[in-house]
Amino acid sequence: MFIKAKPVWIDNRECEMDVQAVFCAKVSDERELELHIAGSAFYRAFADGIFLAAGPARTAKGYARKDILILPRGTKEVVIEAVGYYCKSIATVYQPSYVMAEIKAEKEVLAYTGKDFEGFCPKTKVQKVERYSVQRHFTEIWDYTDCKEMTDVAYKADVTEVDVNPGVLERKAPYPIYEDVELDVASIFGKLEYDETRPYKQLRYSWATVPKEWGIFEWDEISYHPHTWIQRQKQHIVERNVNLPITLTEGEYAIFDFQQIEAGFIKTVIESMEDSDVIIGFTEYYEGEEFVFQNMNVHNV
Repeated sequence: MFIKAKPVWIDNRECEMDVQAVFCAKVSDERELELHIAGSAFYRAFADGIFLAAGPARTAKGYARKDILILPRGTKEVVIEAVGYYCKSIATVYQPSYVMAEIKAEKEVLAYTGKDFEGFCPKTKVQKVERYSVQRHFTEIWDYTDCKEMTDVAYKADVTEVDVNPGVLERKAPYPIYEDVELDVASIFGKLEYDETRPYKQLRYSWATVPKEWGIFEWDEISYHPHTWIQRQKQHIVERNVNLPITLTEGEYAIFDFQQIEAGFIKTVIESMEDSDVIIGFTEYYEGEEFVFQNMNVHNV
């Protein structure tokens, strides 16, 4: 159980779907500390910028499984990145978004949500985007064009207590092994050629459409439709097995092949020399030398 933590979320009156939230707490204690965390929103936890784990473990509606994470000794700041989709899907149950957390030393609670965690919203996260699929939630688009300094990346937001009283359960699923899987070559480097006559699928789902009551943004509300654009690009191979880092200019692309399915987070380091749109596509199925965006019933960019 939690001793003091309250379920909290970011106050976002315009729309509760696809909300990105960041919660931060300062600590000053040389004892070994634990982060106790649970919620309905997906989250990643960090200690002084070091990734700890992602959660939560799945469970039934009205319940939450608690993670207990050991913090490195001397930790000064704990950050929880969370995203609340608050839409119907086959991946999660439909319920309000929230997280609840405590930082503890032995049995003493040093900080907890509802009192000590400040809340922030990334300015860079575009909220109104296409659904990723019927089974899951939304795609991701990030816009950094107005962010000249790191202080411009997020703004402080009101943290509000969520009117839920979840039954807190212990986590029984084992934690995955988190490790970086790095590549040192791009298997393909090539040039793109836009062809407006090329067949494409505007809405690529396993159902014909996502029912409105499941939670969608209307087509005209969405500013960017990269999945539609990328399907109309012909791929022309220029070179194979190019060492990284790689320089791409307008209309060029690269394919990175992990040789097997990897579950985790895509991690990139990009230096942009001018205003650019960078589109990252991903797939579980790849053969030959062409990336076929229509192979999956998802918006996988």
